Amino acid sequence: MSRIRWIHFSDLHLNLTGTETKRLRENLLEYLDTIVGKIDYAFFTGDIRHAPSGDFPSNAGKEIENICNAIGLPEKRLFIVPDPLCSWALQEV
Repeated sequence: MSRIRWIHFSDLHLNLTGTETKRLRENLLEYLDTIVGKIDYAFFTGDIRHAPSGDFPSNAGKEIENICNAIGLPEKRLFIVPDPLCSWALQEV
């Protein structure tokens, strides 16, 4: 039986720009580069942005793409589950 490896992450709050927030995201990419072996799936469960602080940043898609690239994951194997409190999650796409 083959083993499925997956990773879960959330609360990136990409529209926050403080030093600690930037450092966290940089460290995340560096850490993900150290993972040995193939990751089969990734699950991102919300809070791409800090809602009280405004809109989604223009680089949100690129940041998510960077995470996928760091673990060698095709974007089609990334599952994004919106936070149910986000108003955009309730809108038709």
